[in-house]
Amino acid sequence: MAKKKAVKKAAKRASKRSAAKREPAAEAVPKVVVFFEMSGVAGVRFHGEYADIERARLAARSLVVSPDVAQAWILDGLEIIRKQSS
Repeated sequence: MAKKKAVKKAAKRASKRSAAKREPAAEAVPKVVVFFEMSGVAGVRFHGEYADIERARLAARSLVVSPDVAQAWILDGLEIIRKQSS
């Protein structure tokens, strides 16, 4: 009986060590950007950045359903340069 307990404890310690060594999952880098234009208003507005095209399409479609939005654009591989916030 003591042998089974020792094996269980050793396995438990090994799993904790291997879990600690695992790197956290890398977050997907946003590559797809959605912009939109309001109906009757000049100018383009930024909506959001997405890691994949399907999520960007869902966002763009939901924007266009609104009567206030004239159209939406999905831009793939767009690089956005932002001001440094202080």
